[in-house]
Amino acid sequence: MVTRRNVLAAGIASSLFGYASFGIRHAEAQDSSSWPTRPVKLVVAFGAGGMNDITARVLASNVTPGLGQSMIVENRSGAGGVVGTEVVAKAKPDGYTVLLGTSSQLVTNVALYSKLPFDVEKDFTSVALVCRTPQMLLCKQGLPVKSLAEFAALARSRPGQMNYGTVGQGSITHVAASFFLRTAGIRLEPIHYRGIADASVALVRGDVDMIYTAPIDTVIEYVKSGQAKALATSVKRLPALPEVPTFQEAGMQQAESYTWNAIVVPAATPRAIVGKLNAKVNEALQLPPMKAYFEKSGQEPLAGFTPEESDKFWKKELTTWLPRIRSMGITLG
Repeated sequence: MVTRRNVLAAGIASSLFGYASFGIRHAEAQDSSSWPTRPVKLVVAFGAGGMNDITARVLASNVTPGLGQSMIVENRSGAGGVVGTEVVAKAKPDGYTVLLGTSSQLVTNVALYSKLPFDVEKDFTSVALVCRTPQMLLCKQGLPVKSLAEFAALARSRPGQMNYGTVGQGSITHVAASFFLRTAGIRLEPIHYRGIADASVALVRGDVDMIYTAPIDTVIEYVKSGQAKALATSVKRLPALPEVPTFQEAGMQQAESYTWNAIVVPAATPRAIVGKLNAKVNEALQLPPMKAYFEKSGQEPLAGFTPEESDKFWKKELTTWLPRIRSMGITLG
């Protein structure tokens, strides 16, 4: 039975709820406008010392002055990046826990794992792109080839007799190399190593015929010293190896690949915080120390992208690579 007392009680409750909601919204708005008031944690889903970790630390040191608070790198490695990615997916969406995401975490793992403890498209919001890292195809010095076309022809003439090194099942070196081989119509046997250092040494020793890798310093030195041959690189020619053609120039643009890094945050993070973090990351990417680091490491800075443009880039990568990886039958569980 509806009574005047019921209506008044409901009205009072509604008013109290309205005041409470207003208080919450007001507090959230204040939090967003004053963010950050304490250090921001930048999670890296891989171990210390690798390229992702080094990139994160250089970025953090250059973002810190603009933020007015320290950006602190925290390594949360495990399961090919799944552990650290989950940490951020389930973190409080307040801008104090952010992820230096990689294409392996945000794209490749989606295809490699049948089930993940998060949904990359629903649980994350794009903040900014950071950089793109080209992949380079190298072969051992002893092979009688001087170009990508000659390497492909030699491999076709030796079906099942040649091999290639990777840094593990499902790694970018495995996925990229597998896609190249399928595109070129050749078959090489994979040999998995613990890291790119081991795979590179195996190439120099002549244990493997080919590797796909980022153009890191040690790999570049192997090429310059004549211990390995670089046949093609992706995106554009490298200043350190200007004589190495791109995959497009070598006639196999469809086989090029690269990795990339981006800053992402939990999906419910306030837009004001996302916008401010985007601005500070883009400012840092323009600083001389960051430009010098990217030039030395062979990475291409991706400064100036808005959150919306970053998200569009990410979603295009998902559309491109998910069907490719799934069609190759590479899985991790």
